[in-house]
Amino acid sequence: MGSWVNRFSPSTLRRVALATGFACIALILGGLLLAFASRNAALGSDLQLWDFPDVLDMLTGLGVPVIGMILASRAAANKIGWLFLVAATGIAVSGFSQGYAVYALRTDPGALPAARLFAWLSGWTWPIAICMLLYLFLLFPDGHLRSRRWRPVGWAAGGLLAFLTLGSLILATVGWSRPLAQNLGAASSGALFGFANLVFLVALVAFPVVLISSFVCVALRFRSSSGEERLQLKWFATAAALVAITFGVSFSSQFTSPVISIAGTLSLLFLYASIGIAVL
Repeated sequence: MGSWVNRFSPSTLRRVALATGFACIALILGGLLLAFASRNAALGSDLQLWDFPDVLDMLTGLGVPVIGMILASRAAANKIGWLFLVAATGIAVSGFSQGYAVYALRTDPGALPAARLFAWLSGWTWPIAICMLLYLFLLFPDGHLRSRRWRPVGWAAGGLLAFLTLGSLILATVGWSRPLAQNLGAASSGALFGFANLVFLVALVAFPVVLISSFVCVALRFRSSSGEERLQLKWFATAAALVAITFGVSFSSQFTSPVISIAGTLSLLFLYASIGIAVL
């Protein structure tokens, strides 16, 4: 990251960080408005975005580009700020695209152009933010791995991102003719759909392992830290534990409920607050 940063002036990096952050904020707010516009439509439970857990999740997501802008503009050489901006891009594009597709295809069909394109985008951009969270655990607070021994975990996180994105991309492409279908498997059969399921199965097994490994990195870094770094990690380690637990439960099981969703969102809010405390 350092060599990449040195290619650009501080003012250029600051402008890129601010432009990316504000664009993400605009998209998240746009997705919130689209969800509000579809609030009274006859939608299935999977497509109804205007409920308390989803709205809380979108509002909490606003903290990601804000923190990214602050960190990337003040300390461009630190990877943490750019990780937040990459995660913010995934959150913003996925959330806005889903809200756009729901409105254009179900709430008021034909009212907006390129509805299938946005449905396709919403189908495969969601893994970005999840995997950036793993890198956040591995790299906080200085933007570097604790040691070279943690490189395999970093590669595993990258592989997990590739697998989740590939599987999601295949399913989104297979479902192009039936966007927002709640039971795509019932009407889809063939090698591509089977391969996508296999990819997700591998990711389902790998995600808890990589998540726990990345949290162990946080715990070990906290145990061996001192001085300013220990202060930075004091609240972060606790928040990381809560995020690891809630994400592990929601990702590795079929049981989902508003309680788990809200708990996951609040744990992320605690994580963002701890990072803000560490930075400021």
